[in-house]
Amino acid sequence: MQALKHVFDDYFSTKQAYDLVPGKNATSALKAMREDIPQLFRKFLSQNGYDLDEYRIFSSVGQPNRSFARVPWVAIFKKSITTSATKGFYIVLLFAEDMSLASLSLNQGYTAFQLRYGYPKLAYEKLRGCARAAADRIIAKPIGFSEGPMHLHSDGDLARGYEAGSILYKNYLYDSVPTDDEIQSDVLELMAAYLNLSREAPTSLIDLDIEVSEADFGEAIEHIVNSKHTSPKTVGPQPCPPQSARTNSPKYVRSTRVAAAGLAMSNFSCAFSSDIDSHKSFISARTGYMYLELHHLIPFSQQSNFNYSLDVEENIVALCPNCHRMLHLGTKAEKLKHLRKLLTLRNTALRARGITVSADLLASMYKALTIDD
Repeated sequence: MQALKHVFDDYFSTKQAYDLVPGKNATSALKAMREDIPQLFRKFLSQNGYDLDEYRIFSSVGQPNRSFARVPWVAIFKKSITTSATKGFYIVLLFAEDMSLASLSLNQGYTAFQLRYGYPKLAYEKLRGCARAAADRIIAKPIGFSEGPMHLHSDGDLARGYEAGSILYKNYLYDSVPTDDEIQSDVLELMAAYLNLSREAPTSLIDLDIEVSEADFGEAIEHIVNSKHTSPKTVGPQPCPPQSARTNSPKYVRSTRVAAAGLAMSNFSCAFSSDIDSHKSFISARTGYMYLELHHLIPFSQQSNFNYSLDVEENIVALCPNCHRMLHLGTKAEKLKHLRKLLTLRNTALRARGITVSADLLASMYKALTIDD
C-alpha cells in the first residue's frame, strides 16, 4: 500500500517543514492521510456491499493551524455508534509516533472514559477492562489479529488511550508494508467483528466494566479534587447514573468528578465538626488538605429505588474516618441522631434534585449499608 509508505517516509519531514498543520495537502504524507487512505477504505467497503451512507470515514493529522498529531489516524465510524474518535468504538488505522509501524485496530474513544473517571490512570484501566470484555463478546475473531493493548511508541495521553482501548489489532511494520489487497482483507475481517460487537453493544462499551476498587476511587478523587469548587456542577434532577452491562443485578457507577466536587465543597471539614470539636484527622499527602471520606447520605445502593441520580453533590457528605465508621457500624441511636441532623440540613437541596425521603425511611436504609455507600 503505497499510501502507508508515504506516511512512514514523509510525516516527520512534513512536521519539520511546517510548524502548524497546513490546510492544503502540501506533502505526500498529508495527501495520503487526507485523501488516499480514506478513499481506499471507502472503496473496500463499497465494493463489498457496505452502504457508505451508514459510515463516516475520517482522518486526522491535527487541526489546521494547530500542532500536528503525534499519532495520526484514519478511522471508519459506524454512524449509529459514533461519528467521533472521542467516544464509542470504531475501526482505526493508527500510526506510531516514531513511524515504525501502523496498527489497524478495533478501538474505543478514550475521551469518554476520561470524562467519566476524571483520572487518566483509572480511565486507562477501565479502557483495558472494557476491551477485554468486548473481545470476549466477539464470536468469530479475525485471523492474524491480536487481542489487548497495542504499542504506539508514544507517551502522549491520547496515544496511551488508544493503546489501552485496543480490542483487536494488527501491526504493519515500516519495512514490511502490505499490499492493498492484504489491507482490504484485514479491513473486511475487522468489519465483521465490528458489526458483531455492534449487535452486542449498540452505542458504547464503556459500561462493560465499571467495577472500581475503593483504593482506585479514592486515588482518583484526590487526584482531581479542586478546592475552587463552591457549588454543584449541575442543577435540578439528574438522570440515574450509568449501570453495568455485565451483571444481572443493578450496579451503578459513582462519579469521581462529582465526588471530588463534593469533597472540595465541604471546605475539607467533617460534616459533624463544630467550633468545640473540629474532628481533625490528618493531612492527606495527595491533596494537602485534611483527609476525609465521602459518604452518600441517601445510600447509593438504593439508587434503583429512585427515579433520579443519588450521585449528586447535595447527597455527598464529607466525614472524618471516625464519623464515617460510626454511620456504618455505630449504634442505632447514635446513627439516627446524626442522620436526622444531616437530613434536616440537606432536605431542601435534595428536593431540588428530585430526591425525597423521610427520616424513618432513611433510617431503615441504614440497616444494611454497602461499601459503595
